[in-house]
Amino acid sequence: MAEGILLSGGLDSVSLAYWKRPALAISINYGQAAAKKELEVSGIIARELGMTHEVIQSTVAVWVAVI
Repeated sequence: MAEGILLSGGLDSVSLAYWKRPALAISINYGQAAAKKELEVSGIIARELGMTHEVIQSTVAVWVAVI
């Protein structure tokens, strides 16, 4: 099983991605205000670190229903 990381493009997740270098980076687009930039940055980071980058499309309504 390959290791993966949730990658938002922020300093914390980028630092962990650089340190751990997992095979897979997962980003979640749940309609947040900064989604476009976060997905752009996380894609760039994943590509630079040689990781496969997958984006999961979701909505806030789905997360509220889970909680």
